[in-house]
Amino acid sequence: MPTTIINLRVLSVIALYCAAAQGARADDITFLNGDRVTGKLITFSKATCEFQTGQARLLIPSDNVRNLNTSVPTTVLLTSQERLTGRATSCAGGTITVHSDALGAVCVRLSDVLSVSRNERPEESGDSSSGKTAATAPNLSNAELASTHAKGTRPQKPVSGEKTSNPEEHSSGEDAGDEMHKYFLRESTVLLRPRQVEAEVGIQYSHDNASVPGVFSVRSRRFTMPLGLRIGMFKDAEVSLGVPLVSEHEETVDILSGKSERRHKAGIGDLAASVRYVALKERRNWPDVILSLSGTAPTGGAFSRGGLNLGLGTWSVSGGVQVVKSFDPIVIFGGMSYTYQLGRSLGSSTENAGSETSTRSQASEREAERSNIGYNLGMGFSVNENISLSAQVVGGYQTSSVINGATIGGSSVETLATRLGLTFRVAKDQFVEASVLWGLSEDAPDGVVGLNYSKRF
Repeated sequence: MPTTIINLRVLSVIALYCAAAQGARADDITFLNGDRVTGKLITFSKATCEFQTGQARLLIPSDNVRNLNTSVPTTVLLTSQERLTGRATSCAGGTITVHSDALGAVCVRLSDVLSVSRNERPEESGDSSSGKTAATAPNLSNAELASTHAKGTRPQKPVSGEKTSNPEEHSSGEDAGDEMHKYFLRESTVLLRPRQVEAEVGIQYSHDNASVPGVFSVRSRRFTMPLGLRIGMFKDAEVSLGVPLVSEHEETVDILSGKSERRHKAGIGDLAASVRYVALKERRNWPDVILSLSGTAPTGGAFSRGGLNLGLGTWSVSGGVQVVKSFDPIVIFGGMSYTYQLGRSLGSSTENAGSETSTRSQASEREAERSNIGYNLGMGFSVNENISLSAQVVGGYQTSSVINGATIGGSSVETLATRLGLTFRVAKDQFVEASVLWGLSEDAPDGVVGLNYSKRF
């Protein structure tokens, strides 16, 4: 009898130890809405994630999974057909780190994962509820296994009180955590899913001073309210439309005479439209390559040389290429663009000069076509799933102006500026971005500050 009591005590201790060990080795997944479930990962594929928690086996759309942690080594098959073996742990939102003995810690995006399978010892791969191992059912496909209940072959039913994810609940919008480190590139890359819509509104203030010492000085202020709409066309493609509301203020001071003149003009700026397509997807040693085609229409009115202008006063078309490479939580990017601006008439313009109205007639002047080459280079950093920082250098060169066949000396434009931005996710699918830009060349504005709000639907 004493021996029996000792054995029971030993068995009790062993059972408690095993239960604690099982909890310590539990896998876990985190949904887009922040809910977290612990248990055992069965399979993970591009379409579904099969996860066992307690006595329930859940089938979850993979698009609803933000983070994934495994307690045992796994084999991760990427869309590039590369395989990584090691324990998977969550990194930034929408990414996992595979701790490989051969390669070390490798961070990959869940969107680039084709499947995840466990590398278990034979005694761990059995179904504790049925007392059978996976080897006892070699003829069952993954789809058939996914449709069986943990205790048999009946269709799976949710357990009362178990939290499940609604496939439609988070169907709109990319995982914000996965895109936070590149959200500031929303106008030059593709972030939306097919049929997903994003609306944006903002306010910008630009300040610029120019002067000839001892002769005159000009101070320009520009308030802009950009209105934008982006739509996911199909996979890896977006279109966008935008039009700004502009208020331009200018004060000219004649230092010699002491007189000053103020002018003001407000209205709608030029309408802009663009389409972007991810031509090459990011791989381990290769960046995303995004091609873009855009254009503007002269809804801001005619252009006046020496007057206040709300737009270019003519049509333009642009083509560009952008490359983006993630080194989570950092993203590095760069791009170039070419813009062809059609010729334009330098017609009459009307501005308010104090209480007086002045009209300048230049109908006989016509400017020939001009070209512009633009570039950008920078990086973004994802602080966490809700905040990201960005820094970039933007610049461009525009050819000299040719009016009535005569080249205007010194009319070429070379801009160079630095831009810093902070993006904050205020709620699901809602973002606020604050930015500041300061000019590094004479042709660039002295400073621009902006605040933008966007929401996805």
